[in-house]
Amino acid sequence: PLEGDIWYNTTSGTIKGLQFVQAWSSAPSLNTGRNLGSGGGATVNASLVCGGITTGPSATANSEEYNGSSWSEGNNLPTATDGAAFFGTQTAAISAEGRQPPANAGAQKAYSYDGTSWTATPDTGTNSRNAAGAGVQTAGVIFGGYDNSPGPQNKTIEWNGSSWTNGNNMNVNRESHGGAGVLQTAAIVFGGNNPPVGTTPTSAEEYDGTNWTSIASLSTGRPNVRGGTGTSDNAIVAGPPTATEQWNGSSWTAVPATLATGRGSHQMSGTYVSALLFGGSPYSTASEEYSEGTTTKTVTTST
Repeated sequence: PLEGDIWYNTTSGTIKGLQFVQAWSSAPSLNTGRNLGSGGGATVNASLVCGGITTGPSATANSEEYNGSSWSEGNNLPTATDGAAFFGTQTAAISAEGRQPPANAGAQKAYSYDGTSWTATPDTGTNSRNAAGAGVQTAGVIFGGYDNSPGPQNKTIEWNGSSWTNGNNMNVNRESHGGAGVLQTAAIVFGGNNPPVGTTPTSAEEYDGTNWTSIASLSTGRPNVRGGTGTSDNAIVAGPPTATEQWNGSSWTAVPATLATGRGSHQMSGTYVSALLFGGSPYSTASEEYSEGTTTKTVTTST
């Protein structure tokens, strides 16, 4: 049966039908509340978060893993960091740049995760925080970010598993934006800070491994989003504060499902039909899980 199909159940003597449902539901909380964390993951049941700003506020080196039922403590980052970019999976990830105390500017440090421990890799060569990333541990890309001078950036840097190289710039300077993509050669960026005066940050772009191209804008302006997950053809973003929308490769569509807890500066993992959102301002421990599919409904009538 398909959505909208209705049939008569002879056993129960009722009319039933299929309804398509899109919804956020409560998920287990992080052990350490944070915003501006670094994290993600290819599936909901294998998510990772590290760093961020905790109550104080101060940066943390804390790292946690999610297995679908609970968050557990992992080995810490070598250095407390907030606002770092992320790409990869729970067992093979890169967390790079961000802000490290005591300096206020973005750092160039990058770390590799093997599912157990974080290890320092070559520096990125650029200073920024609040950038976004896409790709896998051996072939990733970081784009945008903020430096104290000159502010929001349009830079792109690529990682080949051993070194960083500069790529072509984005069309729009932005920081605290969302990003998605599981390939270095197929990524999207959306929202963020640094819109023109009097406008909201709705613009989006797609990366093909060489150039950035403007694509359809978001339905909702999203400053400080920091979240988003999926691929360059099928992605999902939620918040701030609570609105959700999906990207199908050509347009963004609002989803009739809202977060229970409005927030920004959060992280997301999973796919466009099964996603996890966690952390966010102010120092949130809350996690929420998105799912969609059909469910059987009993049709009731009255005379």
